[in-house]
Amino acid sequence: MAQPQLVADFNPGTADGMTDSLGYEGVYLDDNRMILAVIDPDFGTELGILENGELSLLKDINPGDESSDPQYFVRYNGKVYFSVADDGQVLASLWSTDGTEEGTVKEYSLSGSAAPISNLVVTDGGALLFKRASRLYATSDGENFEELLTNVPFFDVDGGGAGNAQYTKYQNGFAFFDSPTGPPYEVHLWYYESGSLEVLYTFEESVIGAFSTAYGLGVIDGGLVFSIGGDNRGTYVYEEGSGEITQVLSFPCDRFLRADGVSMVGFREGIAFYRFSASPAEATVLFDEQPLLPFLLNGTPYPHIGANGKLVFLGQSTFFTEKDLYMTDGTVPGTVKLGDLPLNGMIWQMLARGRYVFVVVYNNENNPVSIYVADTEAVTVTELYQFPESTGLEGSILLTGFQDGKLYFNLSTDETVGRELYSLETGLVVAEESVPVPSASFGLEFADRQFAIKAEGMKPARVNAYDVQGRLLRSYDTHTNAWLPEVIHAGMVLYEVEVEGLRQTWKRIGLQ
Repeated sequence: MAQPQLVADFNPGTADGMTDSLGYEGVYLDDNRMILAVIDPDFGTELGILENGELSLLKDINPGDESSDPQYFVRYNGKVYFSVADDGQVLASLWSTDGTEEGTVKEYSLSGSAAPISNLVVTDGGALLFKRASRLYATSDGENFEELLTNVPFFDVDGGGAGNAQYTKYQNGFAFFDSPTGPPYEVHLWYYESGSLEVLYTFEESVIGAFSTAYGLGVIDGGLVFSIGGDNRGTYVYEEGSGEITQVLSFPCDRFLRADGVSMVGFREGIAFYRFSASPAEATVLFDEQPLLPFLLNGTPYPHIGANGKLVFLGQSTFFTEKDLYMTDGTVPGTVKLGDLPLNGMIWQMLARGRYVFVVVYNNENNPVSIYVADTEAVTVTELYQFPESTGLEGSILLTGFQDGKLYFNLSTDETVGRELYSLETGLVVAEESVPVPSASFGLEFADRQFAIKAEGMKPARVNAYDVQGRLLRSYDTHTNAWLPEVIHAGMVLYEVEVEGLRQTWKRIGLQ
């Protein structure tokens, strides 16, 4: 069995060279370069790069020994964007890097409180979203930014419980609930895309009280799913075709799991877990031998991750005993147990790369820790490495990334070097994985009962406008940056735009 190798004592001596907070997990700039946070007494916590197995400082963003604390890394438009807590000039800013020092630049600054920029999300329509406190911002090109919404008390949309308020990616934009602040006391389900903000559904005043516990808003086939409590407790779906809300379960799911590319899966502890669809509106049992997790209460999500178009998650047969890994592709035949994990661990961490999911299982501070790998194609779980002795408390091992057959993690078990980056040769081959980048470099802009396809240069374009039943309302043979009249139609209009063989669709409330 291969042994972990110290990549570098980056912060020489007993001090930590790696962080155990946000920023420890790397984001791939390409197959040979990974962006992450590093620590040194001369520059604090700053931006680092792992390139072909070599770890180095990429840029001292906050000059001197003060830290910039880079975090919330996300790949966008061929670069990695991230939040900076303090760059020496402002307390909240958005930066990007192309993997070079000179190409690491500030993109956007925010003044005011010290609240950080967080929740960076790239939508399928090619926008980068981020929030600061209750304000939401977006850019469609990584250079021009707009404040979309102000003072929005976002509901929790992932798992349940307070403190995780955020929006959810939906179609080419994002969806969210608002909160009633005065008469009329209504809750709205909103959708935003390319400068257009619309109400998908307005809930009656009689159900408003239930929305103090709304959670689980996530994408399913044909719409969205969510749960609410109170007198109207249950699990509901929004059908994008009809615009209707339908109750599909008489109880709210205890928690939901989701990952990019995988439809939302809902769990009811002790009963079953389900997949949902909106056309028709229904909940289908995927697995009714519920893997109980009695120590995860109040909507806390199961440890889970998306990999290879599937959702991999933790199960448990009995209280505080062996763990199981499960996998689902959203179908009954495609919901299987990957394998058993013999350690009765409590705290988990998962990292996905290609077909593989790497898993760390903690027992307690007196027992060894193991690293496992799950193969989503072979449907197996294998122990990669077991540490010979206790590694201490949870968080002593943090998976960082996978590169060129090596699994990287930061480790705090050797007191002589502190928390540093290690690698473990796995013998696994992951096909070169191009990180998804929005392919369509154009957007739709509406103004004064007209719209234009905004893009660099003049290119031939075609637009088809449909109603929600799919009936063609109007076609336009045009070119980019030309203004066209909007469709006159009572109801929602779907604008399908094609430029140089690339297609995107926008939703718009029709003009009357």
